[in-house]
Amino acid sequence: MTVPSGSRFHVREVEWDEVFEKAANVAANSPHIAGRFTEGLTPILAELETDLPELSTSLRLGELRADLPPAIPEDNKNIDEGELANTNAKCPNCGFEW
Repeated sequence: MTVPSGSRFHVREVEWDEVFEKAANVAANSPHIAGRFTEGLTPILAELETDLPELSTSLRLGELRADLPPAIPEDNKNIDEGELANTNAKCPNCGFEW
C-alpha cells in the first residue's frame, strides 16, 4: 500500500466470504476491543517521528499524543501514600473522580 506521501508498507490479503469480512471489519474497528494506548507509547512515537518522519506524518501518528494519559514525571514516581491522599484523579473514560 502507498500512503499519500509516497511511503509504502505491506498489506495482508485474505480470502474471506463477505459476511466474515464484515464481522472482521466491525471487530477491527470496535472501540470495545481495541484497548487504549498508555504513556508507554510516547517514546515509541518519538522514535518513529525521528526515524521515519515522512511515514509518521502520513499515518498521522502524532495525533495519537492527544489521546495519551499525561506522563508521570520521573521525580513523582515514588510518591508515598500520604501524598497520594491529597491527589485527585479522573477516569478518562467515565469521568469518575477519586
